[in-house]
Amino acid sequence: RSIIVTSLTSMMDIFLRGVLHDLFCTSTTIVPEMTHEGSVLIIDLPVKEFTQIGQLSQTLIKYVWQRASERRDVTRHPRPAFLWCDEAQFFATATDAEFQSTARSSRIATVYLSQNIGAYYNHLGQPDTHSLMGNLQTKFFHANGDPMTNSWAADLFAKSWQFRGSTSVGTAQEKTVSKNYAASDSLDFEVQPGEFTTLRKGGPDSGYCVEAIAFQGGRIWHETSKNHIKVGFAQR
Repeated sequence: RSIIVTSLTSMMDIFLRGVLHDLFCTSTTIVPEMTHEGSVLIIDLPVKEFTQIGQLSQTLIKYVWQRASERRDVTRHPRPAFLWCDEAQFFATATDAEFQSTARSSRIATVYLSQNIGAYYNHLGQPDTHSLMGNLQTKFFHANGDPMTNSWAADLFAKSWQFRGSTSVGTAQEKTVSKNYAASDSLDFEVQPGEFTTLRKGGPDSGYCVEAIAFQGGRIWHETSKNHIKVGFAQR
């Protein structure tokens, strides 16, 4: 019993003072349901400034909001709502995949932004990361120099049989020239991992355009007749 009490009190101690005490243990006029009526709730506790306290508080509020969004009656409160997380690896948890599996029926759009897939692996582990990513149907891949992320994205777009031709030229001793043509089908990536390293990143050198390769589960893009398309976002 003493071990349990000690463990619990050490966990709860951060709620007895400081930022977390003010946010969670005093009176408040903010409830998650406000966002279902059109309010936007911004948690201004950046991790770089508040470290673990900022991460914990934002994760708690996100979880409470998710629970409130799942239990609301969309026939009475049909307004769509959204969850937006920059550097989302700091706030993603194992329960996010479960929430995402039913988020559309709750009229919730989730936007998670991160630098690379390894950041999610570090915080969630590979199984929970893949479960979460599988439930995020629309994905945008921007310029990236991380081989793991680029290979993961290339696997997502899958492989296809691609026709490849080759030509060889030879010269015999009699100075005659011979040409040989060959062709074969090979199974290769639809989008090569190296293509993600050359996407435009914006700014004057890129003509103020940011490029991405977009993917949406279950969709064939009309422009490419494939499950992916290169798109550009103007910064001006």
